[in-house]
Amino acid sequence: MCSPARYIRGVTVITKPQRSLRLADALRDHSLEGIAILVSEPARLIKVTNILIAGVLLVAFIWAFFAKADVVVTAQGVLVPKADIRRVYAPIDGELVDVYVSPGVPVQEGDIIARINARSAIDSASKALESKLRLDQAQLEYERLPAKLALQQRKAEAMKAKLDFLQQETDKKLEEGLFKLAGAQRAKLDEARAALEQARRTEAAAEEEKAQYERLASMEGGGGVSQMQVQQKFNAYLDAQAKTGAAQARLSSLEYELNRAISEADSNVANASQELAEQRVQYETLLRDMEQEQAKVEFQLRSARIAADAAERVSFKNFDENNFLKIHAPISGVVTEVPLTQRGDKVQSSQPLVNIAPSDTQRILQIQIPENERGFLQVGQSVKVKFNAFPYQTYGSVEGRLDYISPAVVQGKEGAPPTYEGKVQLERETIETTNGDVLLRYGMGGAAEIVVRKRRVIDLALEPFRSVR
Repeated sequence: MCSPARYIRGVTVITKPQRSLRLADALRDHSLEGIAILVSEPARLIKVTNILIAGVLLVAFIWAFFAKADVVVTAQGVLVPKADIRRVYAPIDGELVDVYVSPGVPVQEGDIIARINARSAIDSASKALESKLRLDQAQLEYERLPAKLALQQRKAEAMKAKLDFLQQETDKKLEEGLFKLAGAQRAKLDEARAALEQARRTEAAAEEEKAQYERLASMEGGGGVSQMQVQQKFNAYLDAQAKTGAAQARLSSLEYELNRAISEADSNVANASQELAEQRVQYETLLRDMEQEQAKVEFQLRSARIAADAAERVSFKNFDENNFLKIHAPISGVVTEVPLTQRGDKVQSSQPLVNIAPSDTQRILQIQIPENERGFLQVGQSVKVKFNAFPYQTYGSVEGRLDYISPAVVQGKEGAPPTYEGKVQLERETIETTNGDVLLRYGMGGAAEIVVRKRRVIDLALEPFRSVR
């Protein structure tokens, strides 16, 4: 057996028999070259390298406590036009025959972008022509309206003058019929009443004198009066009584004539008032007709325009020699989307046939901002945009500015996390390549990187461990 190892100052000392035993075991397990490598001492260069690596790690560790790095919020987005996209609809349902544009192709206003086979388009074109004729007629009526209203205005002015004249005549008749008639008859009535009063006093005096003579005649001896005198007094009384009756009859006759004259005057005034009222009704009716005529003509014109605009979407000039309906570009711009491309596809008037971005609009990046990053962003921050179609390492990025953040969160679809919509204004709309500047196309995807704050490097390095905890 080998002698045990000895310990000197805490170091194990291997004796020669033990070393020989271990060397024998190593020779059985390894080759001579391996044994040489195991027993050889490391080179000086390797030692220096290890020391340098340890020093660099130590310096990096110390630097991480003081150095700060940018915290970047990344949001994915798509390049879209800043202005609203113009959606081009077919005016009527049909089948797609040809489509002459594709996404990214520029078009000019009036260019033919598609043809459709619409069997009912001919009827629609006929209705459009009829609507155009009605519009022309309504326009003609509207143009004639000022002259017609001027004529009616002159007629109304003449009627107003007649109305004023009738009013004056009615007032005059009313005044003359009451006051002049009363003045003319008042004297006769007063005279008749005075005559009647005088006749009544005369009758009363004759009656009293007759009674006195009759009393005297009834006394013994005749009272000093003769029977003839009594008869005379009686006759005088009868005469006075007759005169009273005549005066009463004359007064009644005058009162009857006055009442009849007043009735005639009232009738004349009533007739004049009725004529005045009829004239006033005609005048007001004319004024109302003038207002209604203007409103009626304007309404007919608006209705005709609306009908013509609705029917003008299909006209005979939009058909080609094969009776296919041509669809024209309403504006100049760039095609962003063509949903239907295959011949025979069903075209519906409620679905867009082509989407066109106006030529004068700017390109912006519409991004989706994660909800947990919204609090660090604000409008006006600088943005660096990296497009997927142009690798960042080769073509770089495009500078921009955060121009808009939606006020409310947008719920994601099919379990996607909620996001905020943002818009990035680009400083340039091209990418520099070896073949020159290349225009960015709508629909290109990209990532917007926004520096929101700075943090210590050590904090960034420890962030994953904090998340796990």
